[in-house]
Amino acid sequence: MRTELVTIKGEEGVELDGAFYKASEGKRKTSDKYAVYLIHGRSMNFYTGFPRFIPLALTAKGYDCLSLNRRGRSILTVTPGWKPEGDAVVMFSDQMSDALAGLEFLKNQGYGGIIVGGHSQGGLLAAALAARDNTIKGVVLASAIPGYDIIPPWHPKEIVGKIIEEAKVALTEGKEDKMFTIDGWPWVISAKTVLQELDPVHADLKAFMEKITVPILSFYGSHDIEPQLGEPGKEAFDVSPSKKKRFVIIDGADHFYKGYENKIQQEVVSWMEAQFPNG
Repeated sequence: MRTELVTIKGEEGVELDGAFYKASEGKRKTSDKYAVYLIHGRSMNFYTGFPRFIPLALTAKGYDCLSLNRRGRSILTVTPGWKPEGDAVVMFSDQMSDALAGLEFLKNQGYGGIIVGGHSQGGLLAAALAARDNTIKGVVLASAIPGYDIIPPWHPKEIVGKIIEEAKVALTEGKEDKMFTIDGWPWVISAKTVLQELDPVHADLKAFMEKITVPILSFYGSHDIEPQLGEPGKEAFDVSPSKKKRFVIIDGADHFYKGYENKIQQEVVSWMEAQFPNG
């Protein structure tokens, strides 16, 4: 495996950093190969969790992989020019724009086929890409969330309502970047980001899956965030018209698959080799 650190330019010149993993396997043309595009979860990044441990197994079997940061990486970070980025300030349009940038990068490499895979919120984005782009050959969903929530649904309505009202005041005062703290994840969030709650984003896993006809692998841990994820994840999976789909519960695993990396690698590699054989 050869790993190349890459910087991909997205919308408005935003720079997205990631890792491009290439299989060490002779002189096969790119047009004869498959690439797997891995999209990280909310507040996460390309070098932890699912997008990190899957490339090692896939490149060993001849598949190239791209793992790319979005502007929604981490909770809050700073970029050149002291511009804040991260989950606390990101908008859904930014999330989709960044996900598309990675896909376009791989298309420009000339691969014979691209499979998109995503973890958690990244799974929702992967499904969104596959629903709108018929050049995508397959989808891997790792604990895909059922919909796009600005403030996670386990927070009491009265707390969410209070934050929204405070965010409205901040916006009228010209303080759209004012930060609010929330007990539990995502911990801090800007007024502008909070107010996406007033105009809900129509990003629904089930709606995306209804449009996906290519092969699908979807899995959750038995100790995942039930019932918020597993049950609606299975419902979304069931509505897909794909004739080649597999749904798996990884017994004992939680949302991050810590300690179950080998099991996930085996599932993904086995599925890839069955659906997209090399050579």
